[in-house]
Amino acid sequence: MARDLKISVVVPALNEEKLIEKCLQSLSNQSLSRKDYEIIVVDGGSTDKTLKIADKYADKIIKNIKSIGKARDIGLRKAKAEIVAYTDADTIVPNNWLDCMLTSYEDGVLGVTGPIKPLENKILGKISFFIYNSILQTGVLLKEWGAIGNNFSVKKKAVQKVGGFIFPVYEEFEIWTKLNKIGRTRYISDLYVVTSARRYLKLTSAFKNILYGTKAFLMIKLGMTPENKWERVD
Repeated sequence: MARDLKISVVVPALNEEKLIEKCLQSLSNQSLSRKDYEIIVVDGGSTDKTLKIADKYADKIIKNIKSIGKARDIGLRKAKAEIVAYTDADTIVPNNWLDCMLTSYEDGVLGVTGPIKPLENKILGKISFFIYNSILQTGVLLKEWGAIGNNFSVKKKAVQKVGGFIFPVYEEFEIWTKLNKIGRTRYISDLYVVTSARRYLKLTSAFKNILYGTKAFLMIKLGMTPENKWERVD
């Protein structure tokens, strides 16, 4: 008989051999007992050592899922626990991350998220993340968007109730907007994770990510589904 798990962690990955080991090490060294959670890596078709590294830490590896939105969705469907947490392969989480996630679910909460700090000591990354965190907090106040992909968790049944993750990218905006229509979500200001700011270290990439994020929000509000070829900017 499968053990009862308190929480499942889903980590989408694609060619992340440089960073995924630190991510998985941080997930393996949680204050929560290791028997109370599982780690699921969903790979997008890596051609480097990502899968070899993941095999040392993950309870389950799902291969060749070609968009991050689909990776989050299939990870949710394969998760054994009712609460599913998400982070990314370029992210390091604090050792109380899962404990904090679990203790944040009360009074009908359907999802929990928090802010991000940049891994790189670069001024553009710090400025970009300050703006990003401010946007997230604004979304929380408006009860609209409000989650960031490498630092959130959800109730599995609630996500299934709203149809799962449909957007191929910026899927966290999509799912948070849907969850806020049927219940309550939480933003915890001291629930930080440390993640790579590489997508924001060039002005052109930072601008494109902001532009695509705005596009995602407008499409969500208009009830539109993006084309599958739409990709996040690296």
